[in-house]
Amino acid sequence: MTGKIRLIKKMIVMKKLLMMFVMSTKKWIPEWEEKMNLKSGGFSIREMKTRWGSCNQRTHKLLFNLELAKKPQPCIEYVVVHELAHIVSKNHDTQFKAVLDKHLPLWEKYKNELNEFII
Repeated sequence: MTGKIRLIKKMIVMKKLLMMFVMSTKKWIPEWEEKMNLKSGGFSIREMKTRWGSCNQRTHKLLFNLELAKKPQPCIEYVVVHELAHIVSKNHDTQFKAVLDKHLPLWEKYKNELNEFII
């Protein structure tokens, strides 16, 4: 198999992963917004070097790392809930952790699992 064919196959797999990631995220954000009684300012996906996600404090727009597309679904869902929790609290303080504990009791398990991966 030539290098060009391998590259094309890899691109096809990544495109499928990205499509599944976008579909999951589009489903989970409204579900979790309703459960948590919060409203985000939408979301986008891009390559990020050091974070799995972020939440803009002014606009509440969520940003997710493209690499999440390769991660297990529970880890992706954890990042969605984590970033929504930043709408309540900017920092990882006790209020923030209380939101996670309330809505996703196994959040620490998913966080630890996700942190085993290298970004």
